[in-house]
Parts: sequence; C-alpha cells; structure tokens
Amino acid sequence: MSISQLAFVGLIWGVTGPFIGNTSKPMQTSLQTKSKSIFQNLTQFKQKSVMIAYLVNQLGSLLFNYVLVSGELPVSKAVPVANSLSLLVATIMSIIVFPEVTNKPNSVAIILGSFCVCLGIALSQID
Repeated sequence: MSISQLAFVGLIWGVTGPFIGNTSKPMQTSLQTKSKSIFQNLTQFKQKSVMIAYLVNQLGSLLFNYVLVSGELPVSKAVPVANSLSLLVATIMSIIVFPEVTNKPNSVAIILGSFCVCLGIALSQID
C-alpha cells in the first residue's frame, strides 16, 4: 500500500511543482529589496492558481510524512521513489502545460533522461 501512496505523492508533487514555479512572479534578489522579498513572496498567494497548487502540494507532503511515520518503508526507499516520480511527472507536465517555457526540440530527450533517472532509481531499490 505504501508504494502506491508514494506514487500518489510523486504525482501530486510533480503536477503542482510546475504550476507553483511558472505561475508565481520572479522575485528580485538585490540587497536593497531583501526586506521586501518576504512581503512579495506572501503577496503571490493572492493568485488563486498559486494558492491552490501550494495547498495541494502541502497535502502531498502530509501524505508523504504519513507514509514515513507508518514505517512500512524505510526512508532510504521512500525518498527516492517519491522524488523520482515527481521528477518524471513534473517534466512531462512542464512540457505539456507550459510549452513556451520548455525547449520543444529537446522535449523527447528531457523525457527520456527523466525516465532513465527513474529507471535507475527503481533498479537501485530492488532488494
């Protein structure tokens, strides 16, 4: 059961990550605006898309912590599984939903590379 829960966590994180990253406004990082950066970061939650994606992402984090606390899987197996699936789903979501951000000619290579990372992690988790 915990593997399916971790797959669901990876799916949630992978879907919400691109939305949080691509819909929030970039922040200035100069020393003069350092004190304003916290306020700017908080004002981004006024956007519904950022707020919904953030809340769903945090629900995924709660489920991930529940799986870790249940003790069915050790952390050394749970973290790579959730993160590799998150990487693969985030890559695919970024290419599909935000095509203007991703480089179209390299899309197949990016997906293939992400799949190879996931496959390598899956092979390393076999007992």
